[in-house]
Amino acid sequence: FLPSIDYFLPSEGDSEYLTGETDCRKAAEVLKKAGAKNVVIKLGAKGAYALCDGFEGFIDAFAINARDTTGAGDAFCAGFIYATLNGDTVKDSLEFACACGAFSSLYLGASASPLSADTIKAFMRHTPRSNHHIK
Repeated sequence: FLPSIDYFLPSEGDSEYLTGETDCRKAAEVLKKAGAKNVVIKLGAKGAYALCDGFEGFIDAFAINARDTTGAGDAFCAGFIYATLNGDTVKDSLEFACACGAFSSLYLGASASPLSADTIKAFMRHTPRSNHHIK
């Protein structure tokens, strides 16, 4: 199915399960060789790693004290899709996606956070990055 989709966005655990690789960079390469056009691996509190046309590398997570991470991955994916469809670059879409996942984690439950583009942009302006990704 990978050659049929534009972006594949597995979690770190899912990418390891699918590829047998514990290093997200190697896992992304395996998924690209299997036909994925663009691979984004969600790394939770460590941000994200992307192997995409136009951008390859890590995106830092936002430094927060998470209340509940239920739905954070879904919020990440929704934010990425939203930003991409609005014409943002891959890197900008990934930063917006990381902000959506982090913001969602500040609330209890999968749908309690008041996600909106304006809310997320304000969150991004006022929330520092964690710099926990692997160099």
